[in-house]
Amino acid sequence: MQLFLANAYFTCQMYMNGGIDEAQLLEMQFQTLKIVKPLIDAELKYLYKEQPPNEKPPNETTTQSQVDKSIKESAKEAADAVLKQKSAKPEESPKPTDGN
Repeated sequence: MQLFLANAYFTCQMYMNGGIDEAQLLEMQFQTLKIVKPLIDAELKYLYKEQPPNEKPPNETTTQSQVDKSIKESAKEAADAVLKQKSAKPEESPKPTDGN
């Protein structure tokens, strides 16, 4: 998890400083998520280790493929929204009137 958080911080920093654009930021985040997913999956086993044996972790009935699909859909929606907003034409600024 720490690997993903560190990457998110530094790619955001590069974006905020103008080193990369929105598409590059999103691509880097998606690539990192693909790389760290197996590590995060392995960590999740230990996340609920201290729970009593009869208590189930949240969403245990959710299959991994459902989680993957949900993550992909959410990421796609977020990426599409950002790119749509950035590619939209700005509203035409009002023209000055004679009285100004």
